[in-house]
Amino acid sequence: MKQTLDHIFILSFLFLISCGGSDIVEEVIEKYENGDTKVEMKFKPDENVLERYAFNQVGELVFFEVDSLLQREFFRSYLLGNWKMKFMIVDEDTLYNYENSSDIEPTQNIYKFTHDSLFVNGWKYEASYRVKYIDSLRIDLNGQWSFDDDSLSTYRVIAVNDKDTLTINSYNEFVWNNFLNTTDKEELVVFVRNQPTP
Repeated sequence: MKQTLDHIFILSFLFLISCGGSDIVEEVIEKYENGDTKVEMKFKPDENVLERYAFNQVGELVFFEVDSLLQREFFRSYLLGNWKMKFMIVDEDTLYNYENSSDIEPTQNIYKFTHDSLFVNGWKYEASYRVKYIDSLRIDLNGQWSFDDDSLSTYRVIAVNDKDTLTINSYNEFVWNNFLNTTDKEELVVFVRNQPTP
């Protein structure tokens, strides 16, 4: 029986490799203390499939999971946790680039996805939305955001009822399509997982 399972795994693995591979984005997301890989993620953009490989300390594959991000539950699981903006480009102008920012991390907006909500907190900015995760990488947002102190002329409170789509680039990165809800401008807004700094 074990030999049959080994053969099935090897044939499946060879099939996966032979089906292309140049588009696959691989990321090691967890390592053992000795530097060996513990968990590796592979993302296939053409199929929106996320594969998770977990290895024991001697390098043997312990388990393998496949999640289709086109299905609501897997999509929600992918988004759960904290994210931050990597960059925002509007009509070829870079309005924000985290790597070139002099901001210290606590001032940057942190986007926290939960099972049914999105909370955003940052410098003088906060938002709270109910989120409905839809198949095919879509989210429906209903809530509001506020900016600045209510005693200032720059104070804003805006209600939001949006339907947006996301494009997954890898396990740690996605593009939020139509983030600014503009019709006359091209925008590219990329988010990355907010990893705690060591």
